This record gives sequence, C-alpha cells and structure tokens, in this order.
Amino acid sequence: MGTYDMVIDKEKGIEIQIKLLDCGLNEYTTGDEIELPDGCYVGYEGYFVVKDRRIIFIDNHLYDKYGNEIDTEEIIENVNPVAVALAIEKEKKNLKRAIQK
Repeated sequence: MGTYDMVIDKEKGIEIQIKLLDCGLNEYTTGDEIELPDGCYVGYEGYFVVKDRRIIFIDNHLYDKYGNEIDTEEIIENVNPVAVALAIEKEKKNLKRAIQK
C-alpha cells in the first residue's frame, strides 16, 4: 500500500493512480502541468499522454494496429514488449491528433 497521485478525466469516469517522486495526493487532469517527461503512461485504470510536461490526453481504451483492444492490466502485469510497442504506436497517432486540435 502507499499513497498515490491521481490523473482524472471526470467526463470519461477515469481515475488513474500514479506514483510520482514527490507524491502529495494531487489530482491532475487534461491540460495540467506534471513533472514527467513526454510519453505515454499506462496504469491499471487507463493511460495518459504527456507532451511538454502537460497532460494532453487521458483514456482507458488502447488498441493495436488491427483495432483490437489491449488490456492495460496485461501490459503492466506481463510487460510484454510486443503489446507495449503496439500500444505506443497507437498513442503516437492519438498524440498527433491531439496536437493538431
């Protein structure tokens, strides 16, 4: 057990627990600044994308290039490099769409 910060999207009903170095039981949402490098972060409850130290996308459905849903829990539990690579490729597309908006 421990304390966690949360990344939340109230509209989608998503609450992702994350553990930052200076955990302060903070809540973050889309547009908030966060002390993480650019990337896609996967939790049991979903994932979020960070660009320029800001959260730009939060969701709980990952898909591979064939349109099949990827279970985020399976990524965390198995650390399957193929599943992770497929999830990252999908997020690159989502990131491009988010940046274009």
